Amino acid sequence: MNIGEHCHQVSPKLLWDKANIDGYRADVYEHLSRVQLPVKALLCNECCDETHHVDIENYYNSLISCLRSAASDSVPPSKFSFHKHWWTPELEDLKQKCIDVTDIWKSAGKPCSGDINAARLRCKYLYKHAIKEAAELASTEINNDDLYNHLCNKDTASFWKAWRKRYCFHCIKPTGTLNGHVGDDNIHQVFTDHFKSLYEPNAPCADSDFQKTTEELLQYNSVGSISFIDIATINVCIGSLKYRKMHGRDGISNEYIIHSPPVLSVHLSVLFNSFLRHGFVPSDYCFGVILPLLKNKHGDASKLDKLTCTVALLYHALSRNCLKCFIVWLTVG
Repeated sequence: MNIGEHCHQVSPKLLWDKANIDGYRADVYEHLSRVQLPVKALLCNECCDETHHVDIENYYNSLISCLRSAASDSVPPSKFSFHKHWWTPELEDLKQKCIDVTDIWKSAGKPCSGDINAARLRCKYLYKHAIKEAAELASTEINNDDLYNHLCNKDTASFWKAWRKRYCFHCIKPTGTLNGHVGDDNIHQVFTDHFKSLYEPNAPCADSDFQKTTEELLQYNSVGSISFIDIATINVCIGSLKYRKMHGRDGISNEYIIHSPPVLSVHLSVLFNSFLRHGFVPSDYCFGVILPLLKNKHGDASKLDKLTCTVALLYHALSRNCLKCFIVWLTVG
């Protein structure tokens, strides 16, 4: 299975620090008020109807849709030039001159020599050099201010983060070769084969043996009544969520849940308890995004078997919260 088959398009980065939080909460509350609860699935004592799984899936998708719709109205996305705060009118003029002279060069048949080509190359060089100077100057000023402020505030974690960004990250260069394979498609396939093999059983009958053991345990042991994941447990887990964490394949980050009104906790309690009652989770929970990260900047990035990569599994924020609730539920209950 290729990991690209289940990856959604990259979602725009949302600026939660500039969001209208009150407006977002009001919109979430309004959207959630129109969500239809899976009543039959909740009242079912034994999972005997496959349509209940469909109801739970639809209920889950409705919650996701509510969070997205509310965020689109109250949380501004970062613009393409948002991080180019150093952009100036002079750079814009140089950019337009490059466009104009390139158009002239194309209309002349794209000559490889002569005055027209020389003018194009000269304009392109001046434009790229001006961009590099402006970006380096702005980066130096901002990073120096950040280092000074973090040092004065005795914030060691932020200080070293800014230090690495200023002096270390620019030294890391991507590799175009992995295990002797060249090209994005071939490298993607190498990663796919490697991580796929990590989850394959060593013995060919391991899955069937595990299924047989599980069925025997369920047949001869009474599970008893299932405890209820209450709203207090949900709130404890939401309170432990951290800001500025990478979102999952559907673009939902922790901020969507942290800044939501308390009524979302009620819906999450209903959702998670329906998972327990039916032994079912939505299809989104079955997929994650694998990010290969360079563990050591001085390591050999072209060798997959040299322990130069670590893996980050990025699941949906709701699935992370669901897992936290299950852990608390198992510990307390």
